[in-house]
Amino acid sequence: MARSSPSNVSNPLVSVIAKLRQRRVGPRDRLEHYAADFQATAQAFREFLKRVPQPATAGSGEPVGVAVIPWVSTPVPWYALALALGLRARGRAVTLIWDDLPFTLQPETWASQQAHIGRLVRAAGLPFVSLSAASAAAARAGDDAPLTRLAKINHTWLTRAEEVDGAPLDLTTGLFAPMAATLNHVRGLLAEQSFAYLVVPGGLCGSSALFRQAAGEQGMRVATYDANLGVMQVSVDGLAAQQTDLPRAFAELRQLPQADQLALAELAQQALARRRAGIDRAQYQVPADATQPLPAEVVLPLNVEHDAGALGLHHIFENTGDWVRVAVGTVLAESQATAIVRQHPSERRPNERSRFPIRAILHETFGDHPRLRFVSAEAPVNTYDLIEAAQLVLPFASTIGIEAAALGRPVLMAGACSYAELGFTWTASTADEYRHLLRRGLAGQLGLKPEQTHKAWLTYYLTPICNRVWTEFTPQPPDFWKWVRQAPPALFAQPAVVDLLTAMDENQPLALVRHERRRTDPGSFVSGM
Repeated sequence: MARSSPSNVSNPLVSVIAKLRQRRVGPRDRLEHYAADFQATAQAFREFLKRVPQPATAGSGEPVGVAVIPWVSTPVPWYALALALGLRARGRAVTLIWDDLPFTLQPETWASQQAHIGRLVRAAGLPFVSLSAASAAAARAGDDAPLTRLAKINHTWLTRAEEVDGAPLDLTTGLFAPMAATLNHVRGLLAEQSFAYLVVPGGLCGSSALFRQAAGEQGMRVATYDANLGVMQVSVDGLAAQQTDLPRAFAELRQLPQADQLALAELAQQALARRRAGIDRAQYQVPADATQPLPAEVVLPLNVEHDAGALGLHHIFENTGDWVRVAVGTVLAESQATAIVRQHPSERRPNERSRFPIRAILHETFGDHPRLRFVSAEAPVNTYDLIEAAQLVLPFASTIGIEAAALGRPVLMAGACSYAELGFTWTASTADEYRHLLRRGLAGQLGLKPEQTHKAWLTYYLTPICNRVWTEFTPQPPDFWKWVRQAPPALFAQPAVVDLLTAMDENQPLALVRHERRRTDPGSFVSGM
């Protein structure tokens, strides 16, 4: 398939993005927020490169392919280059894969971003290959289904789950052709050159998912990374934001002596107590308003709809709206229980707010039903108080499902998240099975799973305590300006950075690498809890 040119890719995207911008409020919420700073970040990273020592050798072993991709004018490309240099400092042979094809979620700045990226890829002192120079493989039968799915994920991410008139069709059409072209060029590159593994940002949005798909077709491992301000996550073979390494780490912890497992569970209990009190680093929870009654008998804790941790995890319902309609409708029709839909508390922060129209969905479907309560992100209600008053908890993929199970509540999952098969939640494979399990739960027939609370506490130890690395070394713009001024050898020697690189390079789940650091060198272990 011929590659699309920037001009015929950008038009439908520019049209839709213009509509979105007209409806945005405040500069922090605009797609172009970081565009003005991109040139400055490039200049700062050029100075960083000048301070990188040249190694005595080019590195050994089969090369690692590090993808360098434009990411809506953020410093993600410079972070990718820093990771590549960090891996080279460990003695790894590294090849940069520069995605210079015109598939981008920010088409109006594509050319200027790529000009800076190209100059710094060449200045990094590492072998590199550009996707445009790779021969495109032939399209495959059946590509339409995964490409359409990925286009929809990109649409949800770009619009923050808001329905804009005409956007789904236009945006999906505008993304589809360049996605197909990029996928076939990645396939061609991987057919021409062998890599030990790939390092890719995200893995869901932009062209990053296409690297994962092409590599997966060859059985090649793909390490991904994801960041919030001051915190990093890595998956050594999957999606970092969705903690897909969790089952591997959990299985290894379960091999520890029982006394060691109990000690880790106690650490998890202490961490949840801090989180519930709102004194952890994330500080999502607000103090409860003691004057408000808590009649929550069935709680539906929502994810942030456009967040990478929730994208693409529907497997028994078409989308979140369908799930909520079925779950709430079943509760109201087949029990006397109160259904509480809890918006994720992080959405009270303007830059984390979704545009998913949950209020409208509930009102249009159920009106002012007396046993339906919507708890907004801003409401002075602590989610854990709702959990303790619940007879049943119905998460999609939120960490609250782990916490509810640890607190001894039956948990019925709707999303295919990383902890759904670890043995402490109820899961369904079809919508009919979900309804059946929900009816059983409403009748009090879903008891606790074997070792439920213990397994959940171990999982909680692995997730917020070990799998989230609190560090300034992230691609978030405020963090970038802190680490880019450091001496590269000192940066790569920081314990958190060592752990991130070790996990990726040695194919060890990050949670286990961090667990080992906490066990052997607790003074260098920083937890967000």
